[in-house]
Amino acid sequence: MYDSIGMSENGWTDDFLCTQWFRESFIPQAKACNTSGKPILLIYDGHGSHMTAEMCILAQENNIELFCLPPHTPQCWCLQASSAALDGTM
Repeated sequence: MYDSIGMSENGWTDDFLCTQWFRESFIPQAKACNTSGKPILLIYDGHGSHMTAEMCILAQENNIELFCLPPHTPQCWCLQASSAALDGTM
């Protein structure tokens, strides 16, 4: 089991916390679930702390494709995409 709790002084996410989450939580969990060996797709919003140079390097090293949603993308798109992925129609 992977446990990860990060906190910042002001309560908001930042570059450090996001990269730490990506390295210590997302990568190990995603790789453990990836039985096909195909690239892993991470869909994320365009918040400034959600993309750092270190995350790009880590993604490349771990066969992870990063897809940033365009600004002002409705939240319902994400829900529709995730449900389609869950039932295998994507």
